[in-house]
Amino acid sequence: MITEHEERKQIHLWLALPKASLIAVRRILFEKGVSLQELITQVLIMLENKDPRIVSILESAKTNKYANNKKQLVFTNPKAIYAALESKNPLKNKE
Repeated sequence: MITEHEERKQIHLWLALPKASLIAVRRILFEKGVSLQELITQVLIMLENKDPRIVSILESAKTNKYANNKKQLVFTNPKAIYAALESKNPLKNKE
């Protein structure tokens, strides 16, 4: 269990979120007076303690992960293929 006197390990997270989503999340956190770091810390403590609320969220994330991996795209013309590729282009909208 995490205690105040334990040695702390610093981690860095890279979250691939749309800019609008990150702004919305930060606004909600600001309104609640909680930082992103405080939220992540609380989630990790809950996970370590096997809190049923976070375990349920974890199971939902697992289900969604597998559901998203099973999506199959069917294209009937080349324009549709190129449009789909362009929408998933990692170099697009880089600033």
